[in-house]
Amino acid sequence: MRFCHRCFAVCLGALGALGALLLSQPTQAQSATPAPTWAPAPVAVSLGQSVARFGQQNLRLVAARYEINSARADIIAAGLLPNPRLSLTAGFNIHGEPDSADQQYSIMLSQSLPIWGRLGASKDAARLTASATERSFAAEGWQLLGDLRRAYLSLQLAAAHHVVLKAGLTDLERVQHVLEARTAAGANPAYDRVRLEVERGSLRARIAQAEVEAAQASADLSAAIGGTPAPGELTAADPLAEPRGENRNAEALVHWALEHRQEVAAMRLETGAAEARLRAARRRFIPEPELGIGYARWNGIPGANAGNSGGALLAAASIPLPLFDRGQGTIDRQLEQSRAAQVHERALKHSVEREVERAARTLQLTTTAYAAFRDEASSNASTVRRTAEITYREGRGTILELLDAYSSYLRVEEQALQLRGSALFAALELEQAIGPMSTNP
Repeated sequence: MRFCHRCFAVCLGALGALGALLLSQPTQAQSATPAPTWAPAPVAVSLGQSVARFGQQNLRLVAARYEINSARADIIAAGLLPNPRLSLTAGFNIHGEPDSADQQYSIMLSQSLPIWGRLGASKDAARLTASATERSFAAEGWQLLGDLRRAYLSLQLAAAHHVVLKAGLTDLERVQHVLEARTAAGANPAYDRVRLEVERGSLRARIAQAEVEAAQASADLSAAIGGTPAPGELTAADPLAEPRGENRNAEALVHWALEHRQEVAAMRLETGAAEARLRAARRRFIPEPELGIGYARWNGIPGANAGNSGGALLAAASIPLPLFDRGQGTIDRQLEQSRAAQVHERALKHSVEREVERAARTLQLTTTAYAAFRDEASSNASTVRRTAEITYREGRGTILELLDAYSSYLRVEEQALQLRGSALFAALELEQAIGPMSTNP
């Protein structure tokens, strides 16, 4: 192979020029930003749209519907009669003198008769259990819907917090204009500029954290809706509501909740089902008669003519004797379970009563606190910020005083949003404690 020195020199020169170019621009290579990756556009959904998707797609609701169907199938199984019993016997004389026919055949069909109401009690228990399952399904759906509404409110509050912080960053731009005006007037506030940049950097970091919180709230809403995950980040289309300053009668709310909460209804039905199972267990151990009817045929009776044969109609009746197993353990177990169901029902009612009273009290306190803070602190913070800006513009105040006034205003806005959110969450908790009826007191 022939080696070309000229080509080798040209290649070395090209490589050297390329290396020099790369070494001469390290800053540009390090500061180059990666190409942005494609991401789905945010999807704005209202609370109504979220609820509609929840009802259609939530997989926990789909699974609960199958559980209801399985409970309904138990009603069919509980009312079925026991299967009849068919028996066939045959006898053949193989040695010795027969004392009857040489060949004997018989067939018997017998049926147990549950005449003491066991099937009816079992069917009542299954029917009540299925109804309790349906109410439990409704209660679970209401709880899941409450999780969805809380997730949607969290997303609204996260978006509102981001807006408040962005407004705070815009306010710092006003400080920048005031600072430039002072510089144009002959002042040289070098420290003021540095201090303002520090405040901006801190606020930008808080805005980035607020964006993370909003993304997490969006993921929580998608999880609360259930079903197939959303292709893009969800955003709240509905505006954040204003808490209603209402004082509701806690006693009336408790009475309403006890009458309409699905959990209470489910537990009441479960108590009835336990009592029905106890009745069924007691009746199952009452001896049930068994009746039978059949036919017998014989051939070759001793002393009779050759080929002599005959037949007879058979009837039988039997009844078990409860000498050993009288259902002592089974009946006692059902009795204790019935008593436990009654206690659970009372405990649930007490729990609902405490839950409603606590939610009503919390709503009243949070709504009052938000209204008082909104009417007093917000207006005062605006006055302080305006006064500090005028003072600094005239050269009678420091940058620290001005930034402190803006920081106080931003803090007041955040506290107002936090109190507003607490009042809205308290309203949701009260609605959750009352129940899903649309005509709540």
